[in-house]
Amino acid sequence: FWFQYGGWHTADLWAQNQPAGGVTFTGSPSAFSFVDNANVVHHSAFVIGTNGHLYNYAWSSSVGWSLTDVSAAVGLTGATLTNVPSAHSLIQTGALVQDVFVNATNGHLYEFWFQSGGWHYGDRWSANPPPGTVTFTSSPSGFSYTDNGGILHHSVFVIGTDQHLYNYDWRINGGWSLTDVSGSSAALTASPSGAAFTQSNSLVEDVFARDTSGKIWEYYYQADGSGTYHWYANGSLTASVGATGSPSAASYSFDGQNVRHSVF
Repeated sequence: FWFQYGGWHTADLWAQNQPAGGVTFTGSPSAFSFVDNANVVHHSAFVIGTNGHLYNYAWSSSVGWSLTDVSAAVGLTGATLTNVPSAHSLIQTGALVQDVFVNATNGHLYEFWFQSGGWHYGDRWSANPPPGTVTFTSSPSGFSYTDNGGILHHSVFVIGTDQHLYNYDWRINGGWSLTDVSGSSAALTASPSGAAFTQSNSLVEDVFARDTSGKIWEYYYQADGSGTYHWYANGSLTASVGATGSPSAASYSFDGQNVRHSVF
């Protein structure tokens, strides 16, 4: 659905460009728009098929809509993807990159990214697994940002089978690391919602997740008075309100100093 020229319009993208073998789609899509290096506008939507593959519908103002079976394009075998992907675009070393995170039924977290004209993937769980037998549930929340030192990061949050909140963080000069953000602070469930923003000229990561009692928790990564970064927990949200489903949150500022958080 899109609003243009003063009115709403609709199109059935599946009917216009169907996957092979009668595949339909499950869960919810993740979509964004971007302008590429040639100043061409693109829409990009990612969704999981009934065959457990990740699909991408891509539109450009010069070509129209096209469909790619991303799982097949990277040669992924032995993994059935599930739930809802988390997708975004970013500029990395001067070039446009699309980055997508999605869980599989085996509890692994996969990353797919489009760079230098082709699709690539990595199994983040296998490369850097949590302790013990922990795997991942529900859907991830991922984004990219540039820190105070000008270093590019990819950051993705996901709930483990131990009901902890985990963060995979990649930096362009250091690779991937894994942090158990929540520890034993709460028994978390559903899907987290995270973002990065600037507050008082300092980078902050902010994540919201629901626990099994219906309380919304906030976890934020922020510098202390000495400039050292730490994770903090705020369990005072919706203390008397039983929430269901997964939160959806955004942080924004009108002047780079006064920040507002909005969580639904």
